[in-house]
Amino acid sequence: MRAIRVVYDAPTLILPDNGAIGVARKPTFTWATIPGATSYTLHVSPSNTFNVMVINKIINAPITTYLHIQYLLPNTVYYWRVSAKGTYGTSAWSATFTFTTTP
Repeated sequence: MRAIRVVYDAPTLILPDNGAIGVARKPTFTWATIPGATSYTLHVSPSNTFNVMVINKIINAPITTYLHIQYLLPNTVYYWRVSAKGTYGTSAWSATFTFTTTP
């Protein structure tokens, strides 16, 4: 009997754009759909190592957007990434994007 192992692609980040400046302090995050995903994990951090999290959120598929309802710090660089989860496991993390909030 053969087993087929499904590997989910890492999500592609859409918004905020990588390197975006002047992003609202209550940003909306958007990424591309991964076929077969049942949920996504969003990480947002002021550190590129993600050792401090300001957002660590699980979003149920098919939703691929998240509006953060609390203010982030002004004029601060943040890093964000997303992974997909489905029946066959979890994807690798997406590329890491950065953005800077409004003053």
